[in-house]
Amino acid sequence: MKVKLTFVFFVLLICLCSNLSAQTVTTIATGGYYTALAYDGAGNLYTTRYDAGSDRYQVVKYVNGTGFPQVLLEGLQYDAFDYPWGLAVTGNGDVYVAASNVDNKIIKLPYNSGTNTYGTAETFVSGNYYSALAVDATGNLYTLEYAAATSDYAIVKYTAGSNSGIQLYHGLVNGPGYQYPTGIAVASNGDILVVDGFNGQDGQTGAAYRFTAASNYTARTTISSGNYSSALALDPQGNLYVSEYNGTTYVLNRYTNATGTPVKIADLELGDNFYPWGIIALNSTNIYFATGSSSSTAGGALKHLLGTPETPAAGISFTNTTDNSTTISWTNGSGVRRTVFMMAGSSGTAAPVNGTDYTANPVFGSGSQIGSGGWYAVYSGTGTTVDVTGLSATTEYRVMVIEDNGNNYYQPATGTNNPANVTTTAVLPVTFGAISALLDNGALKVKWNTESENNNDHFEVQASTDGKNFKSIGTVASKAIDGNSKVTLDYQFDSPWNVISFALLPFVIGLLGFPATRCSKCVLAGLLLLSAAVTVISCTKNNTDIKGIEKLYIRIAQVDKDGTAKFSKVVTAVPKK
Repeated sequence: MKVKLTFVFFVLLICLCSNLSAQTVTTIATGGYYTALAYDGAGNLYTTRYDAGSDRYQVVKYVNGTGFPQVLLEGLQYDAFDYPWGLAVTGNGDVYVAASNVDNKIIKLPYNSGTNTYGTAETFVSGNYYSALAVDATGNLYTLEYAAATSDYAIVKYTAGSNSGIQLYHGLVNGPGYQYPTGIAVASNGDILVVDGFNGQDGQTGAAYRFTAASNYTARTTISSGNYSSALALDPQGNLYVSEYNGTTYVLNRYTNATGTPVKIADLELGDNFYPWGIIALNSTNIYFATGSSSSTAGGALKHLLGTPETPAAGISFTNTTDNSTTISWTNGSGVRRTVFMMAGSSGTAAPVNGTDYTANPVFGSGSQIGSGGWYAVYSGTGTTVDVTGLSATTEYRVMVIEDNGNNYYQPATGTNNPANVTTTAVLPVTFGAISALLDNGALKVKWNTESENNNDHFEVQASTDGKNFKSIGTVASKAIDGNSKVTLDYQFDSPWNVISFALLPFVIGLLGFPATRCSKCVLAGLLLLSAAVTVISCTKNNTDIKGIEKLYIRIAQVDKDGTAKFSKVVTAVPKK
């Protein structure tokens, strides 16, 4: 029995260690009394922090979420119960900060993408108390701000490009000596999630609420109550992250789909009445957060939880596959971005090394390789498709899409139809471009071009009266040197009607009802007379048709040096206008 229990404990210990090793928490900075966080599409992290030298708050930017920060704005005031809690970055890079109630304004830092610099700080709106900010996907700004008419806090929307606010809801609590409502997030469907103040409205101290866009923000659902919530954030999958008090200290909780019983993600700290403000959730295992100040971490800390994405990419498919290229498409997993790896082969999986940056190139073999295993990076980014070139004909390739959680932290697990294989086609002897046929002044003019030729000998121009049975009416030699070309080559074939009419005589006979098996002298004489008549007609007509022929169909037969023939598409000869 002891052996069994020891074995079970050993297995549980291995599982626990595996789970722990799947994610890490790193400290970005400490001692800054951080009060808000924001993140932009380029992977940069923004925060408001205390500067002891000036005894004021700053807005700083961590490029790629790490390193020494760039100071964007200084001189923000504060007091013991009032800080700059609001921070947001729009899609074009403009930064908005809600100054404390000492300053009573929202400040805008305009961003210049051309020079990667920020213009002079300007007042966006002023004259009110603003305690939280958020931006939606279309650039609209949302605030929690004081509503003087009702003596409470409201959710207010500023449409992109406007500094005129629209009140969506009011009724969030406010009271002297209590924590203000300091968290707001906007879901992809327009729902708004907020944290309330601490003065116990409806007995739900520091509650987290959802206001639905479908109800025009009149319907309020309680997600959490009684936990003194101080900040919240949504990830792209709709999970909600809230900093909450658990009776002993503050923890970072995750509510799957923003509902139900939470799961603790990380321990936070609390002391000196300085709470953990600020959460950024890129996905369930890539989260930036600020801790509260405590005796062990005076001034709080700015931290980053990073682990492998929970959901791998899936559904790889291929389109437009040729002898040297293919288009790869897939469904993204839960990573921040992904890298697509490709190898010549039919089995195996890609295993990128965490912390290694693989430079992608859509020309196969030109990007970074994983070790020496033949897996080359052909794409890295946030999209769902890539056009790959530089492939070999009639070769099988294997593709795997690897989710990356940022900072080159990879998810190597397989998914549905990930990896997947594709085989390139054989080299086409000729790639035809445009083909046209024109009837002009009693003659047929056929033009075509080739985009590439391989082992080509010559072309045969073929005509038909029914679009099914074709007869050769002329030959044109290949212009490609030794039959091979990778550039566009133009060709033209001209022939008078009398030559074509004679070549197509058997078809005309069929159209006129002569049995093909008769060969009596009378029939033969009739055929000769018919041929002569057709020739005379064709020499005198300026138009389009031969007697008895309503349409003339043309195609090009490409003939290899070994005599193998391939055909172009069929076109109809049209009269010149």
